Amino acid sequence: MRALLVALLVVAPATACELPGGDAQKIQAAHYLVLYRTQPAPLKVGQHFALEFAVCPTPQSVRVDAWMPEHRHGMNIARP
Repeated sequence: MRALLVALLVVAPATACELPGGDAQKIQAAHYLVLYRTQPAPLKVGQHFALEFAVCPTPQSVRVDAWMPEHRHGMNIARP
């Protein structure tokens, strides 16, 4: 039993979901974990920002969109 526990402890960190640099926020869904952070943090109204994220397990594709409820529309600038 001890050998099995050691093997699991060695394998677990390699499969962990990480976003290098720390300070990531988490969103846990049924099948995915999303880690993200914005630059700058906190966000400021009227300024451009960047979004860094990691999705685990890695999906085939990711689509990011945003919604501004008070304006009743999504983002007006999209960059790859």
